[in-house]
Amino acid sequence: MNEELREPLKATRNFTYLTKEQAISLSSMEGDLEWAQHLEQELKVSDTGKYEKKLYKYFSYLATVIPGIALAFLFVIISKYLSVWVGNILFSFEIAVFSPIVFTILIGIAFRNIIGVPNQYVVGLKFCVRHILRMGIALLGLGVSLSIVAQIGLDGLPVIIICILGGFCTMLALSRFINIPSRLGTLIAVGTCICGVSAVVATSQCIKAKDDEISYAVICVTIYGLLGLIFYPFFAHWLFHGDTDAIGIFLGTAIHDTSQVVGAGLIYSEYYFSEETLNIATITKLLRNLFLVIIIPLIAIFYSRFKNADRSYAKGPRWFQMIPIFVVAFICLAIVRSVGDIGEKPFFVLDPETWVKFLNNVKTISFYCITLAMASLGLSTNIGKIKDLGVTPICVGLVISLAISLLSYLGIHFIVS
Repeated sequence: MNEELREPLKATRNFTYLTKEQAISLSSMEGDLEWAQHLEQELKVSDTGKYEKKLYKYFSYLATVIPGIALAFLFVIISKYLSVWVGNILFSFEIAVFSPIVFTILIGIAFRNIIGVPNQYVVGLKFCVRHILRMGIALLGLGVSLSIVAQIGLDGLPVIIICILGGFCTMLALSRFINIPSRLGTLIAVGTCICGVSAVVATSQCIKAKDDEISYAVICVTIYGLLGLIFYPFFAHWLFHGDTDAIGIFLGTAIHDTSQVVGAGLIYSEYYFSEETLNIATITKLLRNLFLVIIIPLIAIFYSRFKNADRSYAKGPRWFQMIPIFVVAFICLAIVRSVGDIGEKPFFVLDPETWVKFLNNVKTISFYCITLAMASLGLSTNIGKIKDLGVTPICVGLVISLAISLLSYLGIHFIVS
């Protein structure tokens, strides 16, 4: 038992002329006899029954987890309003064109390396990264609908596939000539090729990436995504001579994070009065996000089989044992979403408005889960270790981003146009 809880009981040794209860009360809260007696009873918890012990254990663990979660949640709220404020200042938009996740990580890193994080918060921060993050990733499955393919048609799908395959091939080619950690390279490639921060955090749990690698990959992917957000709307207008469909597909494939794609589409629609481009870019990006369902299990299997300690293929676990539970949940929820989108009434009984409201609520929960985990990640990141990784991964991210943009242009030019 904690030594602080024993102090009230030690008080009885110094006041022999008082009763036991009176002596304990001198060290309790404002002389509250009942609270002092509670402390004494807490020391005897080992004498209680089996279920009482379990409940006591769970509530004790909860007390250690809450401080860290509360600190992370505070940073989430700050980052959410900060992202909207910055978007409003720069682009006069009332939405967060900059992902709050980025601000959350940066604020967390600054807090950790300038002020420091007391030990009392560590358990809760680890809980966010290990458990809350995986729940948020699983809930992302309800935001992935196979019906998106039908909405956009087959024009953008080949371009998306070319960009994803080309991005991974570029990463593999670079890894042969440039010495970077394989997990960090994988995170940068996944974040750049598929869906930015969400892909990075989801893949990191499959390959057991280090906190510093995750933070570095998120920052790396975000830098080039923000550059694309600012410059690509105008560059694409010049490149495709105002072709609405081509510009929408380009923005949806060449920019990394979903919020950044939406922001770029908004900028284009504001300057060139083309709301259709925003819709095409958004649908293309959502279709691109679908590949998480395919890529993450494949990466999980690859790292489990070929990146283990003995690099043994024959002795490795079977394929279904390598896919983490949260990935299975992600796939199952994506199937549920796709089935729910079939027909006029979801599952033949639900009201469409109720279904949409439910999906929006789940999306909000998923956002807070992932952002909580990213705040915890920032609070556990030592900037000195990020410096040790060097500038090489930043250069790798730049090359992959440029390669995807070039492949997107070529794919649109030869397939769509």
